[in-house]
Amino acid sequence: MNEQKIEKYCHTIIEYGFLGLLLFVPLYFDPRASGVFDTTKVAVLRFFSIIILTAWLVKAVLIGHVFVRSKLDLPVLAFFWASILSTIFSMYPYTSLVGAYKRHEGLTTTISYILLFFVTTNFLHKKDLFKKTIYIIFTVAILSSIYGVMQRFGMDPTNWASDVKVRAVSFFGNPIFFGAYFCMTIPLALSFFLSRQRQEQGQRQILPAKKKIKGKAVMPAPKERQTWEKGRVLCLGVMLCLSFAGEVYAVSRGPLVGLFVAMVLFGIMAWKRMLMVRTGVICAIFGLILVFSSTGPDSVFKRMSSIVEVKETAGGEKQAEIGGTAGNRLKIWERSAHIMLDYPVFGCGLDSLKFIYTRYKTLLMESIEGHNVDYDRSHNEFFDIGVMRGFVGLGVYLWLFFSFLFLCWKACRKMEDVNERLVLIGIAAAVLAYHAQSFFAFAVCSFTILFWTLMGMGMVQAGYITIPQEMKKQRGKISPVRYGLSGLIIIMGVFLLYLACFPYKADICFREGERAINENNLDRALKMYEQAVKFNPWERHYYGELTFTYYKKAASIPMEDRDKKKEWIQRAFNRIRDAFVLNPNDGYFYNIMGAIYALAYDVDGREQDKQMAIKSYKTALKYNIVFAEPHNNMAALYSKLNQYEDAIREYKNVVRIIPDDFQCLSTIGDIYFKMGQMDKAIQWNQKALAINPNLSRALHRLGEIYFSMGAYPSSAICFKRIAEIEPSNISVHTDLGAALLRGGKIREAREEFEFVLSHEPGNTYVRGILESLPM
Repeated sequence: MNEQKIEKYCHTIIEYGFLGLLLFVPLYFDPRASGVFDTTKVAVLRFFSIIILTAWLVKAVLIGHVFVRSKLDLPVLAFFWASILSTIFSMYPYTSLVGAYKRHEGLTTTISYILLFFVTTNFLHKKDLFKKTIYIIFTVAILSSIYGVMQRFGMDPTNWASDVKVRAVSFFGNPIFFGAYFCMTIPLALSFFLSRQRQEQGQRQILPAKKKIKGKAVMPAPKERQTWEKGRVLCLGVMLCLSFAGEVYAVSRGPLVGLFVAMVLFGIMAWKRMLMVRTGVICAIFGLILVFSSTGPDSVFKRMSSIVEVKETAGGEKQAEIGGTAGNRLKIWERSAHIMLDYPVFGCGLDSLKFIYTRYKTLLMESIEGHNVDYDRSHNEFFDIGVMRGFVGLGVYLWLFFSFLFLCWKACRKMEDVNERLVLIGIAAAVLAYHAQSFFAFAVCSFTILFWTLMGMGMVQAGYITIPQEMKKQRGKISPVRYGLSGLIIIMGVFLLYLACFPYKADICFREGERAINENNLDRALKMYEQAVKFNPWERHYYGELTFTYYKKAASIPMEDRDKKKEWIQRAFNRIRDAFVLNPNDGYFYNIMGAIYALAYDVDGREQDKQMAIKSYKTALKYNIVFAEPHNNMAALYSKLNQYEDAIREYKNVVRIIPDDFQCLSTIGDIYFKMGQMDKAIQWNQKALAINPNLSRALHRLGEIYFSMGAYPSSAICFKRIAEIEPSNISVHTDLGAALLRGGKIREAREEFEFVLSHEPGNTYVRGILESLPM
């Protein structure tokens, strides 16, 4: 095969792999997987990245490659090396390499991003590929916006967990990610919309700008037919309107802020060159969409206004403060700053925040965000980079950010062609929109691929790429050594593609296990979880669910079948020990281990198992300082041992973490009842009822206490309330009848006893009471 054919084939694979990545990563999802919009998209990203890299390496080995250089190469490569160093010095190196579950922003994903940038700078200087890239980006925008609008109007046939009629998610699975994509595509599309109109007035064709080839300028292709240009202008106008509707229907504040910042930059740099008629039409349509979507409780304006809450101080004064999820973000950033100071150089490691944050979590965060919420991101990309890549990575990222904007600004000042300038402004505005929205969000591959592509496109459009003179073609045949090396590269690429399939398969199996759990089919759940672990044996999340399911299976076996129960307890022990290989400092794993030891103590009564259970629970709290379950489990164990003071202490720790845990409040009241401290038993059960007035167990305990104290009317009120809540509860009518009888209300008591006999004719106890009552 001659060099020209090799080059042609390799370039074709690279170009179509690049375009396929930009098309399918945002659009693809698979409901069969647990990470419907996460694991699936990362699998597609890895698939195309491996194909592109393999083809590029084969070309370089066989015929060589002229590496195109850009003025942004140095900060991009510095960011890449900062990511490598962060992975090497990570607290959790494997997680930093492949990424945490459902985020997958480890080093492998970073490599894909860097690869995208260099593919863009090395190949998009070709006019046709630049155009195709733009068409692919706009195609994704159109399809995504149509799907998002359909969701908003209730035309989505898929039953998603979130209410997509309130906040559309389209193909992205999250309204923030959906909006983030559009806050970049809208300014980009607007620049092309306006520049196309200029072409109709006789301006020359853009795409791309002048390229430097040893000092010589290569001019773009001539303009296309007028009719085709008008059609594209119309399509761009429709796409802009659809995209803005999708942005608004996502109802995400961060992307809207990003879009606003981008439009300010666009307006400042391009307003003198924009066609006011076209601009006015688009602005009017945008305004109508905003007005149309501003009605109702779920409008975008309602969400924006919820950032500020007016509260009344103790002195009766009113003051405004940042509230809602925006206020929560500030508190997360504050904790992230502490982590940055503790891991200042290279950070805690890529995608490792989830495992580190448990040691920094506060009671306030638990009460605001909810129970056992995992903080795997700071909801601020700059904080995330500082936390996970350290100040070195953050400094490099800021260098990259400001270098890009400065280079674009510098190029815009020098550009004479209006069309080229508008497109470059659109690219720069899109990149700025990404950074602006990232102050309130975090990176995922579904839209971050567009950011890195736009960075490369900006360098191409600005003309800041330098193509060295073509190397002299090799004469004669390609040596067998080169063919052999390229063959090894292809084999390695195929092997990597094979490996990339396993996490995908594992997540499909894991999803089947989750469905089995929902159906309470523990045996099938264990089978599918084991299959998931087989395909992806290093995923910590899978082991967490697997070990807990083994514990539930062991706990479900009756105590009479001791041998079988002990067998399953041992299986649970084996699996939890495997889990500790992945992460020896995981509080969740230690809590499960404590529960398994407590179960073993119930079976054999060995003192060693009891002590190991308590030790495991305490170790869990060492690694996860705000974790209610170990406290609750220790309290239950102490209660079984009749160590009531210790049990109450641990239950109070649960309430400290989850103040509205009414079951725990009632349990504390029950323990005080067992201790004979009736006043405290009443107090704690009343606290439980203040949160949940229909808590039957608290009402029943109060009814018993009041009955024992001779407060029969109060006792009757409690039992009557239970009867109203649980009409099918026959036994409570017996208690109610007894309380009424002791309170002297014989007629009402007789009615209750007769009601019991009508449902339980064989109840001799109630029949005896009725026969003793006077007629």
